[in-house]
Amino acid sequence: MLPNADFPRGRSPVTPEHTIDGEHCMTQTRVAGSGKETGMQKLAALAGTVIGAGLMYALDPASGSRRRALARDQLLSAKRRLHDATVSTWSDARNRGQGLWASLRARVAPDQPTDDVLEQRIRSSIGRLLRFPRLVKVHAHDAMAILEGAVPADEAAALIRHVRAVRGVAEVDNRLDVYERPEDLPGVQPPFPPRRPGPRFQLMQRNWAPSIRALVGALGTVLFLAASRRGLVVGSAMRLIGALAVLRAATNEPIEDRLGRQPRGAEVPEESERQLSESDGRSYQAPR
Repeated sequence: MLPNADFPRGRSPVTPEHTIDGEHCMTQTRVAGSGKETGMQKLAALAGTVIGAGLMYALDPASGSRRRALARDQLLSAKRRLHDATVSTWSDARNRGQGLWASLRARVAPDQPTDDVLEQRIRSSIGRLLRFPRLVKVHAHDAMAILEGAVPADEAAALIRHVRAVRGVAEVDNRLDVYERPEDLPGVQPPFPPRRPGPRFQLMQRNWAPSIRALVGALGTVLFLAASRRGLVVGSAMRLIGALAVLRAATNEPIEDRLGRQPRGAEVPEESERQLSESDGRSYQAPR
């Protein structure tokens, strides 16, 4: 008798080895299913605990009404802040887009403004560059900028470059009187203001515009989430950079100032001694 003759054609006999393998696969399937069920049960238990704690916090007979009112006020305040931030961000992004489009269009088809318009452009631009802008007089005639007045020596070259870069200026007539020291400027009395840094890149400024904060925060979030697909070193670096970007955008404060801030309530010893001496009206010396 040939082997496997009792089995229908097209089917293979079930051997003990096959039976053992099938039981093993079924056992693994049951274990995996029980693991999923256990995880879902833990998640459901955690969710129930959180919901129960929230209901106990809000429905407490003694302090529940006050807590609900406080939560409602906080939600309304957060809603107002979110609305204001959205409106300001959208307005800033729209204005920057319009300014960028106007600059590109002016480069493609340059316009020739009137003398009054050109003077106003120059005055508004040098006001953020000079320490004593009232000492500089600006005139414009046929795309020529005429500068008169007094200016410190450390600001003269930057002023000429800046005026030459103003849109609509073809030539600069320098009639400025340059002084080596600010003390020699006519009509200027100490104390003298510090030198202004001039126009800087947006990300190098202390306070960022709303649209820049939103863009940096979005990029930091994407970088933080994408770090999970990288290795340990690269992923850790991406997470750190993303977290710092989100922190900088959220607080609108430089990172070094945020990390180096004194704890609340902590005062510098010298400052506290000075305040105490001023309040007492006599000199104060710290005990040794």
